[in-house]
Amino acid sequence: MTIFCMKQSPAAAQSAPHSPRDLVVAMRKAFVQLDDYQCVLVEQNLLKPDERSESTFVFKKPKLLRLDGTAGRSKGAQVILDARGKPHLRKNGISIPTFFAKDDLRDFAASDFGSLIATMEAAVETGKATVTEGPDGLIELKFEQDRRTRIYRIDPKTMLPVLLTETEKGKPVSKTEWRDLKINVGLKAELFKP
Repeated sequence: MTIFCMKQSPAAAQSAPHSPRDLVVAMRKAFVQLDDYQCVLVEQNLLKPDERSESTFVFKKPKLLRLDGTAGRSKGAQVILDARGKPHLRKNGISIPTFFAKDDLRDFAASDFGSLIATMEAAVETGKATVTEGPDGLIELKFEQDRRTRIYRIDPKTMLPVLLTETEKGKPVSKTEWRDLKINVGLKAELFKP
């Protein structure tokens, strides 16, 4: 069963997503309209508290990515996906061969909101998704598969995620936050040169 009710103006309420499919369509539309964004990305393995990281994350279309680690396990790391789709990795100013971090770089290349929305679209097609309004007015998109649950919390103003929590067998295992999200800030392509 899908439940969705938001306290908005009547005009906004008419276009509010009522199903998981409607929600990802609205998110896709929001993503199509942006040129770039920046945020603070906070990732935490809740089973291993020392595996927390905080980074500045920037994105520019078509698919330029840059992450600069500022705290935790990512501190001092810089990862850039350039215009050719090639990843570049540096740690404390020293270039590191990418084969040392092949799996992490593959995850990084799919870490932008466009890739995330594509993953959500695929999950919605399984029919195991629900949409509800969270206690603070954020939209919650919940996926349950096997014993794992993912809950995305989406800002209804930007229609982009601000939080992802994952549980396994009911136990919290990870948390990802996109803090201080700013959209269409005019990022220059030079920022994504290694």
